[in-house]
Amino acid sequence: MRLPNPFRKKEYKFLTPVAKSDDSILERPEFLPEEERVRRSKQRRPKKKGKQNQQLSSLISYLKKPHSETGLTALCGGVVAVLFTALAFFSMLQAAGEPSLTVSAAVMSAMLVSIYGIYLAVTALREKEKNQLYTWIGLSLCGLVMVTWLIAQFLGLSS
Repeated sequence: MRLPNPFRKKEYKFLTPVAKSDDSILERPEFLPEEERVRRSKQRRPKKKGKQNQQLSSLISYLKKPHSETGLTALCGGVVAVLFTALAFFSMLQAAGEPSLTVSAAVMSAMLVSIYGIYLAVTALREKEKNQLYTWIGLSLCGLVMVTWLIAQFLGLSS
């Protein structure tokens, strides 16, 4: 098993033509008979600008892959859930063991927002043509908040 190396510089090839599914490896020049190679080389003509424009239009730009709007909303939900969690923890510290109703409201709000964020993130993961960076960050934040409060609830119930 090989671990990923974060310090390795990745080389990307942008604007590479898309391979057609009907292309066969046997159609490559090195696999063709000699007469076929000679015939194809005679048919080649000098490239024109129209051919070049046609070739550029068949390229895919990997730079313009848009982010998922639903994933961005899930990320915002995760940030709000973390803020509610921080508010609840600081209110518990200020109350010195006797939390008020504000702490319960903050905890419940954090749990509800994280549930909604998880739902949005799962919905956004179905969009395969979009960039999923914000979705994964939002899903991890919402999941972390949810697990934190579920563990706190189970510990409170067991004691």
